Order: sequence, then structure tokens, then C-alpha cells
Amino acid sequence: MLSRSVFAGLAMLCFTTYASQTAGAEEAIDEAQAPAKKESGAVIYGGLGSAKDASFDESGDTPWSVGGYFGEKYIVGIDLAGEGTKIDNTNNLGGAVTQGLSVNAILGVKALNGDDFKVDVGALLGGRHASASCPSGQSYLGYQCYADTDPSVSWEINYGAILTLSYKAGLVGVRATGESTQVVLGIRF
Repeated sequence: MLSRSVFAGLAMLCFTTYASQTAGAEEAIDEAQAPAKKESGAVIYGGLGSAKDASFDESGDTPWSVGGYFGEKYIVGIDLAGEGTKIDNTNNLGGAVTQGLSVNAILGVKALNGDDFKVDVGALLGGRHASASCPSGQSYLGYQCYADTDPSVSWEINYGAILTLSYKAGLVGVRATGESTQVVLGIRF
């Protein structure tokens, strides 16, 4: 009888071990067959740089940027920045030096696209607001220009590059143009 109880115990142990391994394998198969959670590949970032020394013809404001891009193999996005110098001859300012606004497109590639670690490289190309003046003269009644006419605005070409490194959702990088160099921080989702 002892041998039957030992045999029954071993059989029960083997059965429970087999059952637990089989259940774990079925769960693993279900997880493997389930569609993987796919990220959108979108990035949102903000950046700051160091200001130049202000002078009579250069803005000393701190450069900043905000932007975003998306894509699985190639990246496409938009970038807005306060950088460079704008000469403002409106509102009786007489050539005031202010910070220019640039609007740029981002086109690039995913240089490294691992599971957690990613590297993106993109080119920036756009325009920067360089000056504003009143072709019809200054207003003496508080308008921006004489007789409330629109100012003449000039834009210059703005170009540069952006390089970002991300681990999981965190992102750090550098953004450089002819007007400023900035450190960028953002999120990937």
C-alpha cells in the first residue's frame, strides 16, 4: 500500500507540475499572439539656449523653441522659435531691436530605432521674421503705421538641424541654426 500511495503522490505531483507549466505556456502564447502595443512615434519638445550679449543691432533675448514631429521611418514636423534679431520700425519705435520669430519645417530620419532607445536626426528649413517697417510713415495717433496701414514685413531664410536621443518616453537633444543653439527636452508617445 505504501507503494501505491507513493505512486499516487508522484502522479499527483507530475500532474500539477504539468498543469501549471501548460497554463503558463498558454498565457505566454496568448501574450505572443496579442498585437504588440504600438507607439505613434510622435515627439513634442521645448528648448532653451543661451542669450547673446545685447547690442544696438543684436537682440539679447534668450532663444527658445517648441515643436514636434512624427513618423516611423522618416520624421516630419514643425518648429517655432524665438531666435535671432528683428528690427522693428513700427509704433514709432525707430528701429527697436527685438527677438525674431522663426517658423521651420522638420524633415529627417530615425537613425536608430530600437525598442527603448531611439535617435532621430532632422534638418530644419524655414523663415525668420527679420524686420517690420511702415512704408507709409509713422502714425501719430497710436496706430502701428500711418492711417492704420499694414507694416511691410521681411523674412530671411532660416536653416539648421535637430538631433534627439530618447529612452522610452524621455527625450533630450540639441537644436542648432544660424541664429542659436539650444538644448531640447521632450516626450515621445
